[in-house]
Amino acid sequence: MINKTTQKIKNPPSLKVTAIKKTHPIKHYFPEEELNLFYLLTEQTVDGIFTINLNGHITYLNKAAKHIIKTPTPNNPVHFLDHIEKTYIKKAQKCFRQVQKGEELLRCELKIIDKKKRILPVECTSSPIYKEGEIIQILTVVRDISKRKQLEHLVTESEKMQALHNFIAGTTHEIQHPLKGLLDHAQKLITTYKERDFEYIGFKEFSNIMHTLEIMRDQIKYCYDTTERLLSLSKKKAKIKNNFCDVNANIRKVIKLLGYQRDVFEIKFEVKLTKNLPRVAINEVEFKQVITNVVTNAIQSIPSDGFVYLKTSYLKLDNKILIECTDNGIGIPKENLIHVFDPFFTTKHRGLEKSSGLGLAIVHSIVKAFGGNIMIKSHLRHGTTVRIVLPTKI
Repeated sequence: MINKTTQKIKNPPSLKVTAIKKTHPIKHYFPEEELNLFYLLTEQTVDGIFTINLNGHITYLNKAAKHIIKTPTPNNPVHFLDHIEKTYIKKAQKCFRQVQKGEELLRCELKIIDKKKRILPVECTSSPIYKEGEIIQILTVVRDISKRKQLEHLVTESEKMQALHNFIAGTTHEIQHPLKGLLDHAQKLITTYKERDFEYIGFKEFSNIMHTLEIMRDQIKYCYDTTERLLSLSKKKAKIKNNFCDVNANIRKVIKLLGYQRDVFEIKFEVKLTKNLPRVAINEVEFKQVITNVVTNAIQSIPSDGFVYLKTSYLKLDNKILIECTDNGIGIPKENLIHVFDPFFTTKHRGLEKSSGLGLAIVHSIVKAFGGNIMIKSHLRHGTTVRIVLPTKI
């Protein structure tokens, strides 16, 4: 079968197989019929195909690859790093060493500089070429992913616009209702007393006015608190100066401050704090805000008579601190997990404070601003675990 195929493709004029073979060092390792088939297949593909020797010099380029970079000659060898954009050189070197050691089908994204000095994003797939059990060359397939990156950028921009739309809609929804309440109560006072002509207000009327004013005050406070949280969220995204704080000591402070909520909702707290933890690279105020929001969120998710479990530990290998908060509350549906860090997203609707949906958004922005990470694992009716990882040094 191979002989027949070889007979068909032997020296096709468009490929100039003989001319290519004479200049390609790999010709010393394989029979002629195999080389003919190799060149035919590589010359017709739209992806750039390179072979690179163990010193990093390019020994072969197919037709598509020649459109990307200059063709090497025996007197003017080309090293593959000569065409790698400088910020990607270390990554390219690392990939090359891995394939040299025998790793197959190694895929990575790089940026290369083409013959016209343009920077192109490419996807490279590399594998070692073996001869009698030894690696003799490296085969690399290079695919131009410029159009894919442009499409990804458009998708990202679209997602940003959708997020902005959701943010505006959420802000409008949060503030519009209390403002409408203010308007209604103010109009009620005006309608009730505008035409009244009296010097003395009875106790019943006075009580009614005071009750209305208290409602109006609470609605104004809610609007103010919402804008404060939005400003706080903006500040965290703008990043802030790092300081250090004691994780365990501040967790104890937060638990003490939340004692009233714990007693009202009959929640049991269990705390397991690893001793002698390194100080974490975050401001004390910001850290307490993170823990307060996470624990409050856990308390609010428990209908009654539940528990909140707090644990700290040291990830020695990464030099980071892990904080875990687990509850046995109502949990979060799987389809909602991707939205838990969106501003104004909430699954709880009990009272003004519990419906704002800004707590986890603020937590997420603070943790990210200080170089940390936050993950949430939850099952409906089986509770939620929040895992926060923070660095111990800047």
